[in-house]
Amino acid sequence: MTLEYGVLVAFITALLFASNAIVLRRGVLSGYAYSGTMISILIGVPTYLIFSIFSGEYNYLHRIPLEYIALFALVGILHFAIGRYLYYLSVHYSGTVVSMPIMASGQIIAAYLGILILSETVTLYKIMGLFLTTLGFISFIRVGEGVRMVRRSLLLSSISAFIFAAATLLIRYGFTIARLPILGVFISYSSVLPVYCGLLARESIRRELLDVNRYVLTYLIISAVLVNMGQLLKYIALNLVEVSVVGPIISTEIILNLIFSAVINRRYEIINYNTVLGSIAIFLGIVGVII
Repeated sequence: MTLEYGVLVAFITALLFASNAIVLRRGVLSGYAYSGTMISILIGVPTYLIFSIFSGEYNYLHRIPLEYIALFALVGILHFAIGRYLYYLSVHYSGTVVSMPIMASGQIIAAYLGILILSETVTLYKIMGLFLTTLGFISFIRVGEGVRMVRRSLLLSSISAFIFAAATLLIRYGFTIARLPILGVFISYSSVLPVYCGLLARESIRRELLDVNRYVLTYLIISAVLVNMGQLLKYIALNLVEVSVVGPIISTEIILNLIFSAVINRRYEIINYNTVLGSIAIFLGIVGVII
């Protein structure tokens, strides 16, 4: 029963992430990368606090080691501040069909960092996964030939992938200290909030936040709710079943996003032969590495 529940939660997570990508594209068409990230953090902190209280995990906050708190605070800075901000910028420049598969390939990077740092085993599937992912990257690079904005998006999403991979390794290590996923997300989000509030001292940042119109704000709020719920369910799924089960299911967000984008956001996305083949290759590469 635990396995079936974990699989269901992981698939709902993929749906939430793919849906967030569609809504996010509308919200950052005119920029607003900082505003989108700030709104997601402002909504996420109280959301995770409430869930941690209801789940009972908050009661362990004063008992957990400082190492756990410091680790997940670092994860917050890397993942939810730097990584997510760069990803939002990437989506602004070229859309989610180009950005999401590159960003999602962070799972591939995490797998190979695991081999180098954690001495994990090397398998034929992992070698095939790397090969397929490389083909996927080549397809997206061809999309960016001669298109400056797409090249910039590829660079930003690639940096995001490395950051998300590093954060994944830290999260895995964190759960060896204490298996408190909701509290971990709450600590990560809370550690980022002062950073973003501090950025409000810059006039350009304040102007961006104040200039958000109601239309864009609606999309950014919906996007924030979707991505935050997705993160919550992702941690719950990982707490229920193994990464080898959760990873491939969540990575279906690449294919779901491609379908949703073609139906809903066709005029705002780059959908062609290269992006379709690239998305499929990276998805299969992720599955190959994780199984």
